Amino acid sequence: MDIHLLIDALEELLESGSPVPLSGKRLVSVGEAVEIIRQMRLNIPEDIKEAEKILADRDDILSKAEAESQRMIKSAEDAYTEMVDNHEIISAAYKQANEIIANAQLNAQDMKAGAYEYTEKLLDRIEQVVYDTAKTVNANRREIESLRE
Repeated sequence: MDIHLLIDALEELLESGSPVPLSGKRLVSVGEAVEIIRQMRLNIPEDIKEAEKILADRDDILSKAEAESQRMIKSAEDAYTEMVDNHEIISAAYKQANEIIANAQLNAQDMKAGAYEYTEKLLDRIEQVVYDTAKTVNANRREIESLRE
């Protein structure tokens, strides 16, 4: 079950509890609350697995960007060598090879920058989900503890 649905279920359980007069507290089924918290604990590792997958995806994106930049640079160098061998167009070959290399390097930088930005956004989102979940769990623990007293 999705961690957000479990949080909603716990919130609903706490809000639907019978009010205790003059105390601002509510009576809730500890068994139901504990079961929801148990389910939350089981689901948190899934969120961590998702975060690890995103990190692996980031590494994959970065390695693909690096491989693509190397391929483009190699292609540019090969084109450069081929043109230099042709004596009639040496100056044109030199210029074009330099442009290809510059474009390949710019493209590689753009790809890396995009991959880092994408990864940062994903990590920010995951960090917020984990933070919100931990905050909710801690709040729920305090509420349960206060209900036990």
